[in-house]
Amino acid sequence: MFLAAIGDHTIDVDRLAGGFVLDAGCRNFYFAQHLNMMGCNVIAVDADPTVEAPKDFQGVFANVALATEGGERNFLMHANPEARHLVRDGVFSFPTTKVQAVTLADFMAFYKIEHWDVVKLDIEGAEYDILQTWKGPIATQVSVEFHEHCAPRPPEVYDGILKHLGQWYDVVQHEKTARHCCAENWWDSLLVTK
Repeated sequence: MFLAAIGDHTIDVDRLAGGFVLDAGCRNFYFAQHLNMMGCNVIAVDADPTVEAPKDFQGVFANVALATEGGERNFLMHANPEARHLVRDGVFSFPTTKVQAVTLADFMAFYKIEHWDVVKLDIEGAEYDILQTWKGPIATQVSVEFHEHCAPRPPEVYDGILKHLGQWYDVVQHEKTARHCCAENWWDSLLVTK
């Protein structure tokens, strides 16, 4: 096992097979471009409608939100572009816009992907629902940044997610650290198939 930090996300480089990578929450394309340079086929997505792919990006980019249900969703457009996120219906102190949401299954069917080398989730709170409904060992590794500052969850939610994923994955990394001028959080969790 050779762990490498690519931006804020750790992966096991030894487990890369030159297959498909999903970079959900690709904002600066750092992770996406590095995995592309490592020989992977990268599909990068970001819900923020202001995000655009760099001209030299060799993968596929979609301006959509990854969620557990497709269709239009509210997207909070507050001043901090690093933490804009999907929200449920309600009254907000910041403006919202509608964005198109797709499911992980939708992506896999559309691009005819049976398995991912890596799924990176940096999606400002939407990761909880996606991981709670994860459908088996569909990726060799899952790199996730949990967002308690956007969507606080009680400890039993994390326990439930890790128990559910533990059917197929071993936890390689899952420690609370302080980053991004925020409190301690699980900023860089990594799970790999057993």
